[in-house]
Amino acid sequence: MQEYITLILKDIIIFPNQELKLEFNNLLSKEIISQSIVKYNKELLIAIPNNNNGIYDIGVLCTISKFLILPDGKFRINIRGKKRLHIKSTKTVTDLTFAKTYEKKGDKQDIEKERIYNKKIKSLLREYVNLSNEKDANILKAINDLIGLNKLTDIAATFLDLDYEEKKKLILEENKFKRANTILLILDKKINYVNLDKELDEKIKSSFSNDEKKLIIKRKIELLKNEIDEQKDNHSFEDNILSLNIDDSLKSELLKEANDLKNISMSSPEYGMIITHLEFILSLPWNKRSDEVKNIKKAMEKLDNEHYGLADVKEKVSDYLHLIALKKSVKSPIICLVGPPGTGKTSIAKKIAEAINTKFIKISVGGLNDSSELIGHRRTYIGARAGKILTEINRCGVKNPVILIDEIDKIVTNYISDPKSVLLDLLDVNQNSEFVDNYVGLPFDLSECIFILTANDEEQIPYALKDRLDIIKMDFFTIEDKINIASNYILKELSVKYDYSYRKIKFDHEALLTLIKHYTEEKGVRHLSRLLEKIVKKVLIQNLKSSKTIREKDLEKYLGPKRYYKNIRDIYTSGEVYIPGASNTTESLINLQCKRLSSNEGLIITGNVGNGITESITSALTFLKINYRRYKVDHKKLSDTFHFHFSNQTKLKDGPSGGLGILVSIVSLIINKKISTDICFTGEINLNGDILKVGSIKQKIINAYNSGMKTIYIPSENSEVLSLLPEYITSNLNVKTVSSFVEVYTDLFK
Repeated sequence: MQEYITLILKDIIIFPNQELKLEFNNLLSKEIISQSIVKYNKELLIAIPNNNNGIYDIGVLCTISKFLILPDGKFRINIRGKKRLHIKSTKTVTDLTFAKTYEKKGDKQDIEKERIYNKKIKSLLREYVNLSNEKDANILKAINDLIGLNKLTDIAATFLDLDYEEKKKLILEENKFKRANTILLILDKKINYVNLDKELDEKIKSSFSNDEKKLIIKRKIELLKNEIDEQKDNHSFEDNILSLNIDDSLKSELLKEANDLKNISMSSPEYGMIITHLEFILSLPWNKRSDEVKNIKKAMEKLDNEHYGLADVKEKVSDYLHLIALKKSVKSPIICLVGPPGTGKTSIAKKIAEAINTKFIKISVGGLNDSSELIGHRRTYIGARAGKILTEINRCGVKNPVILIDEIDKIVTNYISDPKSVLLDLLDVNQNSEFVDNYVGLPFDLSECIFILTANDEEQIPYALKDRLDIIKMDFFTIEDKINIASNYILKELSVKYDYSYRKIKFDHEALLTLIKHYTEEKGVRHLSRLLEKIVKKVLIQNLKSSKTIREKDLEKYLGPKRYYKNIRDIYTSGEVYIPGASNTTESLINLQCKRLSSNEGLIITGNVGNGITESITSALTFLKINYRRYKVDHKKLSDTFHFHFSNQTKLKDGPSGGLGILVSIVSLIINKKISTDICFTGEINLNGDILKVGSIKQKIINAYNSGMKTIYIPSENSEVLSLLPEYITSNLNVKTVSSFVEVYTDLFK
């Protein structure tokens, strides 16, 4: 007994040893073909539907010899029939049909009887081919060396021009002798028909005059022409073109292109190119749209249920949805969700699409350096196709989807191509109503689309694009956030995915804390989710019979040794301070070490830092040289060479945010006063000693908290962030707001 994935075909019969080309455009068929290739060694069962909404108990096992995705999104396969199989039972899983099959033992051997049938069928086939000039004489070569009645009857059935019911009768007949009888009857009938037709033709011709013969010849020419036109009518586009909601001038261009088909041979490559082009244009949803539902309350409930925290993000999304609901009079804003990987940017965009009951499209532009990927290739290129925008709109089938353009901060611009400019046209509400794809060549209205962009790093978003966007920042998750998300969201989702009771597998607080601190290093929860799933799968494989609590000591058994350690030194050293970063990829805490050399080599700066750090160091040294008496530093030492080393592999992209930490490290070194390793500093300083406002302050405070800091100094101008911080952060982290270096000096060095 063998199980195969099953494809049920209406109006199509395939015989063993026959090869067919099939085209599909539905997702179910594509999934069946994909599973056949991946899981069933390119084999699948072709079944025949019956009148009782079921299938007949005989199917044909086939092999996929070729799989091709066409430019219009359809896919084509070549399959070859192998043998008949009996279907014992079927089951349906998520619309996919699987059949348990077995192969029936062959008919009782009768060599002499089989030889007689073989000879008779071959003889009648030769007679039929010789009489019927339009039939392919290659069949004679194919049958000459054939041994075996099974194969001969199946090949004969594929050769003869049979209707669906005749083919069905033959494929469902397992007895080769009964099948041979049916083939002989069909051949005999066809031979008699051809002979009668020829006899009538001869009688008619002999009674016709020359004029009548000319008339018949003309009539035959007309019939042949009509036959050719009928074949081309399969691709008759006129009615569909006339129904398009486009300008008449554009319709005229398409009609001209459709009319050109009549003068082009069907075997010409140009014929296929025109067909593909017109089919793609006609398949675009020029007039189809989703009926949007403005249930804002329901949308926000979904966001709350599936996304932990993010209160300010949810508030902005709520405002955004209300604007969309009013879009008849208000232009919808183009929002850009900015935040680290794994914080839920894509899923929030999906929930917006669900809330307004429209389709969702995701287009990634990370690393994209060819604008043709977005706007298509011109038709003069070999293999030209439409760009991602119209291809995805064509696939989803409506003209008003939510389009997520992912990772715009990683888009590439070079001297060859500028995809950024394409995005500018795409997002411009004053221009995108006439978006022109190079391949399509006609303006398509994108004004009803809702565009949502995502990025990891706001600073890397091209300025021209950034100027058009409503930026929504996704904050880093704190350790407490991650514990809550793991307990209340991720583990619940895993229990549904693997079908076990949510309470059956638990993680205690210390296990989750260690998992987050020592097995992950991320701002989101994507890697945490993967690790939790890995543990759950291992527990389930052990055939869990009672509830199981995962404790800290169990983690090494499931995940191996710890991978990450907070690189905070316990030893206090003068000249050493910590500066919180705002990296979107790791929980960055920058360790700055300052050393003085008795030489005159100028500044030495090492570590993966930006050019702005040099200016911050120079400003700090100049400030101390001017005010050395006030801060009791040795003026001569300020003229020595200073080496500043920034560790933890973090690049300070924005430059001016570490000036305060740099100044503290210099004073600490010169007066030999050590700074506690649980204190960190952020803020820039000018030549007057004022501490200036910096960006990404909330993320830096969260980084400091996640890294175990007890105190952080921030500029007074950033004090408004305190109201946005959770209470558990402000109660465990002493956030000191300062406006000048005097306050810091008094606090640390006096």
